[in-house]
Amino acid sequence: MENILSKYLMNSFFTFPVNALQEELKAIGWVDIASVERIWPDTLKIKLVEKQPAAIWNNALMTKDGRLFNEGVIPDDLNIPRLKGPIPQQVEVLQVYKKLSKILSLYGINAAGLHLRENQSWVLLLGNGIKIYLGKKELEARLLRFCKAYPAVFAEKIGQLASVDLRYPRGMAVQWKQQTER
Repeated sequence: MENILSKYLMNSFFTFPVNALQEELKAIGWVDIASVERIWPDTLKIKLVEKQPAAIWNNALMTKDGRLFNEGVIPDDLNIPRLKGPIPQQVEVLQVYKKLSKILSLYGINAAGLHLRENQSWVLLLGNGIKIYLGKKELEARLLRFCKAYPAVFAEKIGQLASVDLRYPRGMAVQWKQQTER
């Protein structure tokens, strides 16, 4: 940012290239909105609004409307959903994540991510690392089947659960973590 501004220090108020500076500021990866304005008699007003990450998409940050930024630079301490899938489908994945996350929250379960595989099947990740295999269709109905079974079947053994496969028409397959004896 400083190196961009330093290029413009020698310009006078009247010859200052407002549009050029504004375009350079907009090109910065984390900047969502940049505006540069002359205020008479001797002031330059610069307004920057940063992009707010709503999710991590593959190896980039994603805004709530699906725009990607900061590719390859993901802070470790971000507590936002991790989404994966084919590049042109990031908006769809985010929308599906929001729907499924809302269903889970009604049952007190936390979603941490969603993956859309190359074969267009969905895998939901819970906050505690459990994978929920949803398949390609009827995602909400399948997830509701898990949520209804959760209190009676899984709640007390949640630390031992590894994954749940909901791709079966009337049931589910459960994989438990391997217990190692000491």
